[in-house]
Amino acid sequence: MPIGGDPRRLSFWEPIVSCIRTRLSRWKNRLLSFGGRLILLKFVLTSLPVYALSFFKAPTGKTSSGLGVRQLREFNIALLGKWCWRLLVDKGGMWYRVLVARYGEGEWFAESIERRLGNGADTLFWIDSWLGGVPLRDRYRRLYDLATNKSLSVADMRELGWEEGGMAWQWRRRLWVWEEEMLGECIGLLHTIVLQTNISDSWIWRYDIGGGYSVRGAYSVLTTLDGVIMAGASELIWHKQVPLKVSVLAWRLLQN
Repeated sequence: MPIGGDPRRLSFWEPIVSCIRTRLSRWKNRLLSFGGRLILLKFVLTSLPVYALSFFKAPTGKTSSGLGVRQLREFNIALLGKWCWRLLVDKGGMWYRVLVARYGEGEWFAESIERRLGNGADTLFWIDSWLGGVPLRDRYRRLYDLATNKSLSVADMRELGWEEGGMAWQWRRRLWVWEEEMLGECIGLLHTIVLQTNISDSWIWRYDIGGGYSVRGAYSVLTTLDGVIMAGASELIWHKQVPLKVSVLAWRLLQN
């Protein structure tokens, strides 16, 4: 991996671009059919830059979909997302402390993760998304701003007493009437919460609850959210049971 340099600049990526250009030399284009060139293109764009795309965010270039070639921008984000996931689930390593010290704990995929509650010891009451899919600091912004201790865990709040009048609710000033109504609504949500003392808290990837985060799954989510051109037709054209030359012909017809 290159040391130093700015990955936002095209010059940073020149060694990889040169390598790709060499693999896609003109003599190969002359000897290969359209389908053969497509297979070569997919292989080169997937295998050569994948290591760099796993560590650096690449500049966004012009995109045109429909050929079944992987979209590099979404692929890049999906690869980088794996580090975000590891920051959540693997906090014991030296690499974690280095990355957090350098870059912080940003979560671009916050809407795709959810906290599964166990004993509540490792889940932050106000900050983590553990109740209804939305952090309580976002749902009850006013209460979060007034709370004197914003970093208590769910277990800490439960132990102090999160019922009405409980010691968990400590404020910088006395609440107004409408703020007390907001607190009552929040307390109502907590009535059904039961902590499991022998089970640890864990993170869930909402698009694959059983398997957790995967680059393939994240890429699928990103491309679906962005809207793929000719999405319906693309599934039929590039189906694995359709011969490649038929797929190429159908794609070229649609492109006029």
